Amino acid sequence: MPEEDTFEAFRGGRRTIPGARRHQRWRGAAVFSGITLLLCAVVTLDVVIVASIDDAPVFVGHALPSLATMVEGLRNIYAVCTREMCKHLEQIQQNVESAGSTASPQLREALRRMHVVPEDVPGLFPFTLADVRSVRREAGFPVPPEGDKDWDAWIFQQLLKLYSPIALARVPNDDAGGAGVDTQGASEPTQPWPPALPNLLMADSDTVWVKPMSFLRAPDSGSGSGGSSSGGGGGGSGGGGSGGPTAPSSNSAAPMPQCWYSVASVSSGAFSGDAENGVEHIRNLPPLSVAVAGGHATAACVNVSLVPLPIQSRRGRLGDAFTAITHHSVFQHDVIVALLQGLEGACASGGGAGTGSSAWQQLAAVHPFLSEYELYLSFANQFFPERVALRSLPYANCGMPVVVPSGLVNPEWPRDYTHIHVTPQPVYITMHDNFPSNAICCVNTAGECAPEGAKLYTCSAPQDSNGTGGGEYGTEAECAAAGCCFRDAAPPGERCVQTACSTCGAGSSNVRHLRPAEVVAAVQRLHMCQRAVFPATPGAEELRHTGGALGSQGAGGTAAAAARTRIAGFASCVHNGTLPAMAA
Repeated sequence: MPEEDTFEAFRGGRRTIPGARRHQRWRGAAVFSGITLLLCAVVTLDVVIVASIDDAPVFVGHALPSLATMVEGLRNIYAVCTREMCKHLEQIQQNVESAGSTASPQLREALRRMHVVPEDVPGLFPFTLADVRSVRREAGFPVPPEGDKDWDAWIFQQLLKLYSPIALARVPNDDAGGAGVDTQGASEPTQPWPPALPNLLMADSDTVWVKPMSFLRAPDSGSGSGGSSSGGGGGGSGGGGSGGPTAPSSNSAAPMPQCWYSVASVSSGAFSGDAENGVEHIRNLPPLSVAVAGGHATAACVNVSLVPLPIQSRRGRLGDAFTAITHHSVFQHDVIVALLQGLEGACASGGGAGTGSSAWQQLAAVHPFLSEYELYLSFANQFFPERVALRSLPYANCGMPVVVPSGLVNPEWPRDYTHIHVTPQPVYITMHDNFPSNAICCVNTAGECAPEGAKLYTCSAPQDSNGTGGGEYGTEAECAAAGCCFRDAAPPGERCVQTACSTCGAGSSNVRHLRPAEVVAAVQRLHMCQRAVFPATPGAEELRHTGGALGSQGAGGTAAAAARTRIAGFASCVHNGTLPAMAA
């Protein structure tokens, strides 16, 4: 996460940033020793990672090479970083080109694709960390205690993600773009970075991808969690305006594609705080003024429409809460522009927190905290439903030593990551430096009971306030109620053991323990609903409403209505455990 002492306390003026330019479609192939990554499909997206020097070990050693190897249709990687981290990354780029470098082929390829973007280039973003701290103090947020989590920096990096599709859509020193690169800085790019594509994968800097993954859904996709990807090219150039984001041209030659968005539930393993509180900030934002071109619904003061994501809006008979906070998302340029413009629109003058403020000021000051992934998906679902396809990718959160390979040149990469005994296997793993070294929890996948060769930990009942009781759960019912596995044939003291990977909400005081069978059922339900409602290869009925393609086609209300019906069908499926009529 960004570090406060690496930022210069200057305030950049607000200005207009032109939209993304159209890009040529690229084809290419990157061949590694022992691993071949074919980019035979049209290159369709770039990746943005926001990182500080604290993120360097995981980002450079694991996350960065995994992006170049596993993200299908990838063109460039943009590292938006603190000055210290930028210098570190540039030094690594130079070192791997030197004679005798032992960097892995995966890391070399990632560094070749990477563009280093200092986060404090004057005028690139309309705020600095110092600005965010000031706004949050005015909003009543306390100064983060020394040694505790720096919530100011945490909010700042989320704002950087939200504004990156606009900020990176231009070339530094471009006369049409306003302020250029600060040539006096200690770590400026050695050459201007190319304008980013309008489809941007945003991923946390500590997230490591371990299986090939496509993020754009197309009629010829091979898989909902892999396969070749194809989709839209560039967006139009920006129009006029002052002081805010600039909308792309409505007559862009290529349509914007439909993207995959991953969701999780408490029952399938998500952190309860994410699922229960992730949408709370949306309720506390002032109403939006939204007018989206291309046949989408035009509305004013639609705050209530964003609250919340459909599958979050009611618990249903299965009693679950869902979240889009899953360590990554796809942000599209025109959706971000519409969102930020909506926050700065006419409704803001009607009262409410942050009224009359810029979008970033409202988001920095919102209670209890900003979630960029939750906000984006809720907004896109309402106003760009044709762009949304939902899935539930399996992943694991873990402490650093659990799955970290021996080094950058480990010949076994990435098989080191795949020894977790769960079904289905994780698609990505997020490594947390604040987790205990032996900690691991899983989301959208179910831990197996007593897998062969796994290290087992005994489940013990807690002691009461008098220090009595505790010990191993004695019966199968007690063991299962604690979310553990009972082994009848095991000796006393070893009968009730943890699953290979527990749910991430298992230790929360406000969440009851889920029996292993309940987790399995929740995971199966999520994957069943995705296959039924958003299959990897869209069916004829779905394509009939979109003219044979997916995404924003400017087809008017029919396509949007059909897309909303499909999303509602997914919501009904995960809530009630029954397939919608469209997929029956």
